[in-house]
Amino acid sequence: MKKIALFLTVALFATNAVAGLGDNDRRLKKVVEPAPAPVKVEPKKEEPKKVEPKKEEPKKEVKKAEKCQVTTADVPNPISRASFATAVEAREPVDTIKVVDENVDNIVLFTEIKNFKCGVIKHTWYNGDVEIYSQSFNITYPRYRTWTSTRPMHYEKGDTAKVVVSDGITGDEIATYTIKVK
Repeated sequence: MKKIALFLTVALFATNAVAGLGDNDRRLKKVVEPAPAPVKVEPKKEEPKKVEPKKEEPKKEVKKAEKCQVTTADVPNPISRASFATAVEAREPVDTIKVVDENVDNIVLFTEIKNFKCGVIKHTWYNGDVEIYSQSFNITYPRYRTWTSTRPMHYEKGDTAKVVVSDGITGDEIATYTIKVK
């Protein structure tokens, strides 16, 4: 390192002599030292933390809710409101239809169920005696609004669309709704 500093001092002195500067000009006499060599730093190896096994706490007994089931034996007619419509928005029918004409694209049976929580309601659509569609609903609230729908293409002019609403557990018929297809 002394050799490099000496060489730079001599080179600087020679540059000053060529430029016509004397020894008294100390502005240019700077000893430039080379940057220190980079030091290789290795990351510390951390010892894995010891994991202590969890202490087993006594298990709390969780009482399972008894499975509630309501049938039509408990509530003979849980349907508080039912109507045919062309659509349902915000859980309410947008209109009420009495007949299905050529302008109707969808036939909807809307039903409002009350006091039948934990029960099962089933909508079954028929064309005559032929079942078209069936859907069951688990009733989870004291007031429950639900609907099913079908397309008029399943029926011909003069047919009657019939929907049987029944208890999904016992199979007992609760109500039957019909609408004429024109």
